[in-house]
Amino acid sequence: MSVGNYLSTKAEIARFTKEHGHIPPDIMAPLLTAAATLVSFIFVGFIPLLIYVLQAAGTVDLSNRSLFWGASILTGFGFLLIGIVKSRVTETSLIKSLLETLSL
Repeated sequence: MSVGNYLSTKAEIARFTKEHGHIPPDIMAPLLTAAATLVSFIFVGFIPLLIYVLQAAGTVDLSNRSLFWGASILTGFGFLLIGIVKSRVTETSLIKSLLETLSL
C-alpha cells in the first residue's frame, strides 16, 4: 500500500506539473505520504492482533471462538478510529464517515 501511495502521488505531481507548469502547492511529498500509509497500516493492522498478544502474555484466557470475536470487535473499533480521522481530514459528517468506513 505504501508503494502504491508513493507511485500515485508521484504520478499526480507529474500530471499536474505537465498540465500547469508547476508543482501543486498543497500536495505532500511522495515519501511522506508513503511513510504515513506504512505507519497507519502497521498501527491499525495491529489492533485486531492485540487480543492474541494478550492471550499469549497470559493477560486474558479465552477460547478460540472468543478470540475470534474479540479480534472482530477490535477490528470494528479500528475502522471506527479510521472513520473519525477521515471525518476530520475531509471535514465531513462524523456519523456519515463512521458508517461508511465501518460498512466498507
